[in-house]
Amino acid sequence: NNQVMPILRDLLEAEDPATLSAVVWEFAQRGLQKKPVSDDDIRAILKLGMHPSDDVRREVGHAMWKFLPRPQELLDEMMRVLLPLGREENLSIQQTANYSIRQIRHW
Repeated sequence: NNQVMPILRDLLEAEDPATLSAVVWEFAQRGLQKKPVSDDDIRAILKLGMHPSDDVRREVGHAMWKFLPRPQELLDEMMRVLLPLGREENLSIQQTANYSIRQIRHW
């Protein structure tokens, strides 16, 4: 974890959408496996919620539920990013974001 996380954090600054999508997916998998993902890491991922790439936005929308539980302040930040994604024209982005929204609201 100590060796991988700095690399993943650096890759969140990549310009290539495919790289960004893969890195968000990797963070989400770590969250799903209950491996440590910091609130700051999640905030960095949330910044990608307005990325021009549909694939990146889809991964952001899908990833958020995998980071639960979180403090209320961060849940509010997640919702501010997810709600617009849940209204996107792209159905797959909309569906993944709305799934995360439902999980966060249930939490």
